[in-house]
Amino acid sequence: MSFNFNSINSLSTLKNRYYFLAGLMLLSILVRIPHIDRPLSKHHEFCTALALITFDVWKLDGAAKFHYSPVTNYQNPADLHINNGTVPLLKDGTHYYLSHPPMGFWLPYMSLKYLGFELSSRNLQYFNVLFHLLATLCVFSIVEILLVRKEENKNSSSPLFSPSLLAASVYLFSPAMLWYSSNVYFSDIFVNQLFVISVWMCVKLQQNYRLFLQNDIENSNTLPPSIYLQLLAFGVLVGMTLLTEWIGFLLAASVGLYTFIQLFKSSKRTTKTFYGLQLGLMILAVLAGLGITFSVYSSIAGSEAFLEYLEHRFLSRTGQMGDNPGMLAVWYSYLKQLPQHFFSSYLPVLLLLMALLGLYFFQVPRQKNTKVHSEYPQKSALSHFWWIILPPILGHYFLFINYAAVHEYAVIKMALPLSVWMAVLYHRILNTKPSWASYFKYAFFLVFWLCIVQHYYINRLGDYSQTGERYDTHKRLGTVIQENAFPDEMVFVKGKADVSFLLVYYAKRNIWTYRTPEKMEKDLEAFGNPKYRIFNADSILQNEP
Repeated sequence: MSFNFNSINSLSTLKNRYYFLAGLMLLSILVRIPHIDRPLSKHHEFCTALALITFDVWKLDGAAKFHYSPVTNYQNPADLHINNGTVPLLKDGTHYYLSHPPMGFWLPYMSLKYLGFELSSRNLQYFNVLFHLLATLCVFSIVEILLVRKEENKNSSSPLFSPSLLAASVYLFSPAMLWYSSNVYFSDIFVNQLFVISVWMCVKLQQNYRLFLQNDIENSNTLPPSIYLQLLAFGVLVGMTLLTEWIGFLLAASVGLYTFIQLFKSSKRTTKTFYGLQLGLMILAVLAGLGITFSVYSSIAGSEAFLEYLEHRFLSRTGQMGDNPGMLAVWYSYLKQLPQHFFSSYLPVLLLLMALLGLYFFQVPRQKNTKVHSEYPQKSALSHFWWIILPPILGHYFLFINYAAVHEYAVIKMALPLSVWMAVLYHRILNTKPSWASYFKYAFFLVFWLCIVQHYYINRLGDYSQTGERYDTHKRLGTVIQENAFPDEMVFVKGKADVSFLLVYYAKRNIWTYRTPEKMEKDLEAFGNPKYRIFNADSILQNEP
C-alpha cells in the first residue's frame, strides 16, 4: 500500500493540522514505548536514578525531615556519610545535591504521589513525556501566532506541511528530545519544557495585548480581565521555571529588560500598565525564586554552608576550578565537545537545516520578491520572540561553558530556537516558491524517519546497549545487594561494576568501591569500623539469565 501525499494535502485548515499533530504525538509515544520502564542503565539515565533515590528517601522518611531538598543517601545506618558521585552538602551523615533549585524534584514528586501513582521510573518517564507533548503543542502554537496568517488556514490549496507543523515535528522527533524528554529526568533537562511553555505564554500574551490595542476604538484606560489573568499565568510559569533551573533567572532578566525598554518608550496609559505589571511580575518572580531556594537550602546546614556550596558549583560549571589546567583548555574542550553534542542530538535535523539555508540563500534572493519579508502578520512579534529567548539560552551556554562541554543534554536548550528558525526559513521559501512544498514533504518525511533511526541506533532495542553491556546489569547486581545486605552492614562492591546512582537505586543502599584489602581497612576505620559485606560483581554477573 502506497502513501498518498495528495490526500494529506487536502487537510489544510488549522483544525486538521492539529489532528495531524496529535497523530505525530501518538507516534512519538509509540517510538518511545520499547524504552519505557526498561532497566535504567546507560546514556545519562543515572540522572533519573538520582531523582528516584530522592523520591525513595522522601517517601520512606518524609520530605520535611530533609528540608524538602534532594538527598542522595538512603537512611540505613551503614549508608550515611557515603558519597556516590555528587559534589554534596553534608549534614548529619546525609548528602544533599543542591546544584539546582528544588522545583524539578517537587513537581513530579507531588504530582505522582497525590494523584495516586507509584514513584517509579516508568511513571517518572511518562511524566516527562507528558510535559514534552505539552511543550510541543506550545511550539506549534508559537509558530502559528508568529508566522501563519488566518487566511492560510482558510485556503484549501495551502500545504498541510505548514511552518508550525515543521517546528513541532523538529521539537518532537529530534533524537535528543525523544530520549531526554522520556527516559532521562533531571531538573536541568526538564526545565526545557517549562521554558518553552513560559515563552508560549509570553508570545500569546503579547498577541492578545496587540489585539486589544487594535480593537480598542474608544481608547479605554483599563486592560480587560483576560490580560490580567494571562499576566498572572505568565508570572507563575516564569516562577516555576526559575525554581527549576538557573536559566529561568536568565529568562526573567531577558523579559524584564525588554519590558523595561518598552515601558519607557510608550506614553499610552494601558501600555504603561501592561508593561509595568509585567516588569513587576518578573522582579517578584526572581525575588520569590531566590528567596524560596535560599530559605529551603540554607535550612539544611546554614546560609554560609549553602553559599559556599553554590560558589563551588558556579566555579565548577564555569570551568574556573577543579583539575582543569586553565580557561584556555576549558574553552578548547567546549569548542570541541559542543559540536559533537549537536551532531549526536540533531544530525538529521541539521541536514534539513542546511538544505533550507541553501534553498533560501541561493534561490530566494533570485526571485527579487520583496514581498517575502513583509508576509508576517506580526513582524515585531517575531523580533520580540528572538529577543526573549536568545539571551537566556546563549547566556547559559557562554556562562556555564564547562557544564555545556561535559553534558550532552545541554544542547536541548537549543531545540526551541532551532525549531522556530527552520519554520521561518520554510515560511519564506514557501512565500517565494509555493510549488516547492510538493518536494519538501519528501525531504520532511525522510528526516522524520532518520530521526527515529538515529534514536534507535544510539539507544538500541533488545537486551544490550550500544557498548555491548546488558541493560539490566545494574538492576541484577542491585537486586542481589538489596536482598542480602543488612541495614547495619557497609556495602563494598569489587570487580568491574560501575558504582553509580544506577546501582545505588536498585540496591536501595549506598555503596563503597572495593579496591584492595589495605584500602578497605582504611575506609572502614574512617567510617568507624562498621560491619561490612563485600559483593563480587564479576561473580554475580558472569552467568547471564
